[in-house]
Amino acid sequence: MNAQVCKIFYISLLLNSLVAKAPLVCVGFSGKQLLDGSVQGKKCKTEISKFEDQVVEKVEALRVVVAVQEQTMKKLRQEVTKKRELFELKHKDLKKNDPIFIKEKEELSKQIHDLNNKERELEKAQQLFMSDVQQASNLIKKKYDTITKLFYKDVATRYGPMRGWDIVFEKNNKDVASYISGHSDKTEELLQLLNKQVCAQGKVYQTKPDVKRLFEDLGIIHLENNKIDSSICGDLDARKTAYYRNNKALLDQYKIKYASCVAQHYRAPFYIKWISEKVGFGVFASADIKAGELVQEYTGILRVPSKHKGLFADDTTYSWNYPAVGNYAAALHLDSKFEGNEMRFVNHGNDPNAVQITIIGADNLFHVCYIASRNIKTGEQILVSYGKDYWACRNYYEDLF
Repeated sequence: MNAQVCKIFYISLLLNSLVAKAPLVCVGFSGKQLLDGSVQGKKCKTEISKFEDQVVEKVEALRVVVAVQEQTMKKLRQEVTKKRELFELKHKDLKKNDPIFIKEKEELSKQIHDLNNKERELEKAQQLFMSDVQQASNLIKKKYDTITKLFYKDVATRYGPMRGWDIVFEKNNKDVASYISGHSDKTEELLQLLNKQVCAQGKVYQTKPDVKRLFEDLGIIHLENNKIDSSICGDLDARKTAYYRNNKALLDQYKIKYASCVAQHYRAPFYIKWISEKVGFGVFASADIKAGELVQEYTGILRVPSKHKGLFADDTTYSWNYPAVGNYAAALHLDSKFEGNEMRFVNHGNDPNAVQITIIGADNLFHVCYIASRNIKTGEQILVSYGKDYWACRNYYEDLF
């Protein structure tokens, strides 16, 4: 975001706040302190360090090649210098038209010519190496900027809404800071919140108070019902969509079977616990769940997906497609990355015991739900298939348990 765009953006926010007669709450934080003092920040630094080591290793390999060329050239220069000195000594006693003189001069000229060519090759190799060094430096800086900016954005997006902060920004971002005055520093508070996430990994969460505490510790807003983004417009009645017309019989059947459970916020017996760094938290049955039973509705923010050159440009890690409604011809996203419920912790499985379905609720809106696809035994992890498209651009891990 350049300075001019940033200025317009924040001025518009300030004008909106004046109209609403509610002052903006603007807070800043020290990105360096969050990186140094939080587990997530240290993971970011480790990722940057690993990338830097890989880049430096490649550059070092090139440096060795150039160093070998330099040593070879040093020896060649010494050899040609000696031959020139010997030639000059002989030149005193040989006439210029002497065949021996002519032959040795030609040989020496050829060696000097070859040496000059190799000197030019070495110079090009040195220039290429210096270019590679600069490129490596730029790559490392770009990696650092990308990872830290994502980390800062995650912190701002995650904790801003929970704390009632309208604008949360990294204090070194001059484009933002220059247009905001009177902000308070929330670095220490954010550090405490971030490090609560580590403590959360050693507990089991089953009751509503337990789950509420988990969400607070992770900086996620718990949603009983879907939240509709303010940008969504048009009539969202599911019965007026092509998806309903094409799947009427099945959706009517689902509505009869599950709509009342969704309206009552039913959830099957389960608990949440930490699994591993690769997988994160998981959801496990605390009692037997029968095939066909509703596990729980998947809640989140209903929003329009952003695209770039036909591809999704935003983070869809916690998103399910939501049928096209209102003024939209394509599917929307139901995103629970920062706001959602327990179902956001259900992991992928190649042999899933639950399935994601879309039903029409008593409110005549679409609801994404997880249903047990077979009997799930007590203690068994509840798993769904995320689908091939999900894994097309992500790392897949076999160790889900």
